Amino acid sequence: MISQPSDSAGAGYVALVANDHEFTARSLETLLVPAGFTVHRAFTGAQALERARHVRPDVIVLDAQLPDLHGLDVCRRLRADAAVGVLTPVVIATAGPAGRTQRIDAAAAGAWAFFGQPLDGEVFSRLVANFAEVRARARRLEDGALVESRSGLYTMRGLERRAREVASDARRREATVTCMVLALVDAGDDPEATADQLAEALAAAGRRSDVIGRLGVDEFAVIATGVEPQRMVPLLDRVRSALDGQGGRLSGALRAGVASSEGPASGTADPLELVLRATSALQVLRHDASAGRVRLFDPTANGIASPN
Repeated sequence: MISQPSDSAGAGYVALVANDHEFTARSLETLLVPAGFTVHRAFTGAQALERARHVRPDVIVLDAQLPDLHGLDVCRRLRADAAVGVLTPVVIATAGPAGRTQRIDAAAAGAWAFFGQPLDGEVFSRLVANFAEVRARARRLEDGALVESRSGLYTMRGLERRAREVASDARRREATVTCMVLALVDAGDDPEATADQLAEALAAAGRRSDVIGRLGVDEFAVIATGVEPQRMVPLLDRVRSALDGQGGRLSGALRAGVASSEGPASGTADPLELVLRATSALQVLRHDASAGRVRLFDPTANGIASPN
């Protein structure tokens, strides 16, 4: 028997309930809606996996015995799906009592909680609301972390979002999009510290119109529109000068790969594809010290580019 909660949270969350038993699903819905949830339904494990990618739920409630897949298997697949991941709470409910072995198995599958019968509606709704609030806050942090607080450069998420905007504008203007990926190669025993110095140099040397962000620990991307590849050289010179001002030993370790939408052979103006191509050119320089300091991606040579 399900007891009703005494009050509601009214938080505006989204729940996905996967259960093929209409009475049970509606009973869960009567608990979730007063607690502030918009409820989406799925009737099979396959539907739950599909709808979880599109609904972006704050919490997922799975029946342990779905008609096609066991709830534990669905939970594992949700955990492995990058669109859902480990930060989306998954709750599993069963039509029978919840034994210790079942709770352990559910926890091992990645579930945040396992409920059996009789279900205490107030405990269920309050706990699920707590889970959903954690997810909502995590999502706000994910969506908001577009810029690094220390360097002021874009994070990977911010770089991707801003690059899409810049590329859209470039397509309207039929402007060239050029990407340069930079790194300090063999610059010392502390790659994070030297990368932070490169971040400072880029922040100081970049133009206001450039999109500059961190790709990883020690790689950075600069995306510019209306700029041919050779016109990225002055930026490199400014970065080297800024590095010289930080002690002088790092500018010689600076390497850069460049890719551009310029020319009929380029094949793309997509900035993320250009990032991959510029990174490919940079990798040649990482592994071949004699290949120069700047390398232009050559699509006709399978990424083996000619040095500048």
